Parts: sequence; structure tokens; C-alpha cells
Amino acid sequence: RRRARAVGVDRNGAVLAVGGDDALCRCYDLVRGSLSQPSWSAKHRGKVWTVSVTPDGTRVAAGDYANAVVLYAAADGAVLWVKTSWLGKGAPFTWAVHFSSDGKTLAIGHWDAYAYLVDAVDLREFGAIKRSDRVYAVALSSDGALVCVGGRDKRAAVYGIYGDAVAAVFETRHEAFVYTVALSHDDAVLAVGCVDCVVSIFDVASEARTSTISMEGLVQNLCFAPAARDLAIAAEQNTVDVWDLANPSQPREKLVVTRHTTTNDVALSARGFVFCNGTIFSPMGM
Repeated sequence: RRRARAVGVDRNGAVLAVGGDDALCRCYDLVRGSLSQPSWSAKHRGKVWTVSVTPDGTRVAAGDYANAVVLYAAADGAVLWVKTSWLGKGAPFTWAVHFSSDGKTLAIGHWDAYAYLVDAVDLREFGAIKRSDRVYAVALSSDGALVCVGGRDKRAAVYGIYGDAVAAVFETRHEAFVYTVALSHDDAVLAVGCVDCVVSIFDVASEARTSTISMEGLVQNLCFAPAARDLAIAAEQNTVDVWDLANPSQPREKLVVTRHTTTNDVALSARGFVFCNGTIFSPMGM
């Protein structure tokens, strides 16, 4: 049995993508299909560490440990675009892919110390952000006008995207590596997860840290709900947690699901959420 590393789901909870150590990207139809058999699967040359699904459920992006990011048609797995060339040096690991809420922009975080921006409609790469060390995390705003980048340099920075130009807006510094970042659906709240087991919450407009959430293990992934300030947290602890950040200064634990082992990834939809831990991935309604 192979480890499930990554999950992604569309806004309505109909299309599920799963990446695994067996180098497969799998896609499931959660409305008409079954979890016993994917609608399609695609083989990569290395483990598939990160996946993302466009909110409208039409496309799937998958990044692997063999220097490739592939954009697929969600309906049949047809390959739409492939990235195999990189600006920096280092291990061939893609650790983050993320679509904007309008599905028009794709962000990629790579161990070569760059974050890349892709026009997901015209299928062209239009920007690259150089960092001083490995990029572990990327998150786009709803309209693709902002991108947050986090990584091994212990920083999470927000950049404005102006056509094909990118400019820094503000930066947050942390005590440990930044493994994951997420922006709320209204682009008002930024969540930053680190390996020191802390999730920091920031107000984007004021750039102020409003609160923190302490976990029992290092924070591996974060995901906001598509239409609420609900934040799902995947961490090295035996629960999947969802927090209500309607008031960012007073986070409220909304849901705790106990599992048999730590959680690698989690994704929220309007219908529920999907998580993966070890050999298991599962969608749950709520």
C-alpha cells in the first residue's frame, strides 16, 4: 500500500484529486463515481507531492519529485500543459501548486528557491519570484491579484501581481520553516503554518498578526473553505481540525475528527472536506 500525500477538491466537492508515493495522480468523480475506482490516473516519474483542482472542477494540477508539474483536464486526464524547466538549482521537488478562485492563475512552489506564476487559460508561464531558499508553500488570492509564498527561509511574503510584473506587498518572519500558507476566500485573512507547530493568523489589510493557533505537531497543510472563514489544518497529530476564523482575533475550534495517524493534507469544499493520512484518503460531509 502506498502513502497518499496530497488531496485537492473543487468548490462543490464533486472532483477529487489525490497524489501519492506511487507516482500516480488519481482523479475521482464524487457525484457519479466511486472511491473504489478513479475516473482516471496518470503516472509521473516521481512521487506526486502536491495537487490542486480548479474551483469549477475542470482542471487538475499535480507537482512531483521529478521536476514536473502537469496540468490535466479533470474530465478525462488529458494533458493540457507540462512544466519541466526551472530557473534555480537543487532537488527536483515541487512542494506546492495552487489555483486562484477564478481558475485563471496557477502558482507553483519549488525547491529551486522560486515561486512560479502560470496563466492557466493561455497556458503560459508569466512570472517567477526568487527567494533565498526552498519554496515550500504558495497561495493565490481569489482573483489571482495576490500570491503568498513561504519556505525554508522562515518567511511568508505577499506579492501583488500586476500583469506580468510582481511586487512585494508585505512580509512576515517566523521562528521556523514555513510549510504552508492559505488566504481566505475574501482575501482578508492570511494563515501561515510552520514546523514549530504554530499557525499564525494575519489581517492582510493591516499586515498585523491577530492570533495564533498551537498544534501538537508540525503544521503540514492549510486550506480555507470556499465561502467562509473556516480553516482546515493538517498537522502531525491524530486529528483533523477545522477552525472558525470569522473573528480572526478569536479563533474558535469548530470541528475535530480523530484519526489513526497524522494528516498529510486537507482540502475544504462547500459540501465538506477531504483529508489524507498514510494509505487512507477520505471525503467527509459536514
